[in-house]
Amino acid sequence: MTDLKPNKDYEINLLFIPYDSNQSTTLKSEKPIFIKTSQEDDAYRFNIELTPGTIKETTAELVVNGVPHPEDKYVNIYQVIFQSDAQKEQKSYFKVPKRDSNKKATLTDLKPGTR
Repeated sequence: MTDLKPNKDYEINLLFIPYDSNQSTTLKSEKPIFIKTSQEDDAYRFNIELTPGTIKETTAELVVNGVPHPEDKYVNIYQVIFQSDAQKEQKSYFKVPKRDSNKKATLTDLKPGTR
């Protein structure tokens, strides 16, 4: 069977139709079978993990893991959004990954002693 949809349920019956037009008997399977097609393989279904790297007084390094190799096939831009509890200001950092580059983003100009 071809052209089935992924992740769908199907009920299948088998029917035998006589080749000879003089024969009128049609045979049908007694019980249908039920199948479910598998889920479509999605190369872009992966989990990105963000972990802290080196933390200093005014900078923080973030390490990105979980993107398959080659990274630039799957990700064009990383955006890290962060916010200080004290100032409620929001900043963002963008990184366009290059092949075999380190997977780190460094946040700068952080205020010491804030969360």
